[in-house]
Amino acid sequence: MTSMAKYNLGHSRDDAFTKIDLLAIFFIVALMALTVLPGLANSNGDARRAVCTNNLRQMGAAATMYANDNNDYLAFPNWGPDFPGWLFAVKNGVIPDPTPTGIYSNNLTGAYSPGLWYRYVRNPKAYLCPVDVESPFYASRNNKLCSYIMNGAVCGFVSLARSCKRIDVWNPNCYLLWGPDENAGGYGNPGAFEFNDGANFPASSEKLEHLHAPNGAEVLAVEGNVRFVSDQEFLAQANYVPTPQQRLGLSWWSPFTANGH
Repeated sequence: MTSMAKYNLGHSRDDAFTKIDLLAIFFIVALMALTVLPGLANSNGDARRAVCTNNLRQMGAAATMYANDNNDYLAFPNWGPDFPGWLFAVKNGVIPDPTPTGIYSNNLTGAYSPGLWYRYVRNPKAYLCPVDVESPFYASRNNKLCSYIMNGAVCGFVSLARSCKRIDVWNPNCYLLWGPDENAGGYGNPGAFEFNDGANFPASSEKLEHLHAPNGAEVLAVEGNVRFVSDQEFLAQANYVPTPQQRLGLSWWSPFTANGH
């Protein structure tokens, strides 16, 4: 017998794992998985929320640059399909569809470029929340171009080719853009109201999306800043009705009427 063979025979039992050793290793691995995996999941969720927040910041920069280039006027909010707005222009009677089943699936530039903000935000991904597009109801929306909608206060909630100036808005923190709850009109009913065009009423029936937080969402203000708005605050502002002695609210702030509605 060679010396190498003696070495192997002499250590075969000492090097083997016992059942207790294997159980200990299994417990350690399981403990590490319980500790690390939730952290990885949270990290992924935080990354997606950061993407969504960055999208809104790009929108804020676009709103500011557009106003700077247009005598301080904000872009028309796409309240109805009659006029080109911040997000789109109607083609052949319908809102351009950039999804794989739409006619603009291979021409995203053609879908987005008629929008008044496109010259400032040219990346189609910037218009879409990475969590929102995974919704099973996303494809059934009338407006699939964007995860965010504009406050119809910009045009006074009427389908007229008009918009207000930033200087006419009483508070720079007034809500300009937010992600709505696609199921506000009923589960699985995103197209009838919430995403019917590019703008919405900031009414009490409106709700913020809960894609990144359980109690609110990031909202873009007229000034261009992005901040977290809770469900409670959003609802309170939606229900706020000013008296002649009080200023307008952050939701209902249309400069075209005395009470912002």
